[in-house]
Amino acid sequence: MSTIIGLGGSSTFDAEKLESLLPLLNKITREYFEVCEALFQQLEVFRINNPLSAMLVEQELDKNLIEWKTKVQKLGARVSGLWTLDFDAENGFYTWQFPQEKTVEWRASKSPVCLNQNYKSIIHFVQH
Repeated sequence: MSTIIGLGGSSTFDAEKLESLLPLLNKITREYFEVCEALFQQLEVFRINNPLSAMLVEQELDKNLIEWKTKVQKLGARVSGLWTLDFDAENGFYTWQFPQEKTVEWRASKSPVCLNQNYKSIIHFVQH
């Protein structure tokens, strides 16, 4: 996986700053998405017949999701769901969801509603 260097400076975003960051966010997220998709498939296979292997796959999923979260947070994003990021702006926030290349949703609000879920809950949600 790529090494990420924080942007530094302000933690607020305007459309131009976010637009320039989207290719990197997309690249980072795609890498983790592909790894996690393969792990989700393994988990489905192991879930019933091999609980120990399923547990190991869940641990690997957690590790990868935490790594993804850490990298995107270093770039100023807030994780608001699986593969969904929020970015603070002066009078609201932007939301981006993988695999969008350019589309970013604007929401007028003082703070985003961040889902403070643990990753096992996200894994459970994605599986069902």
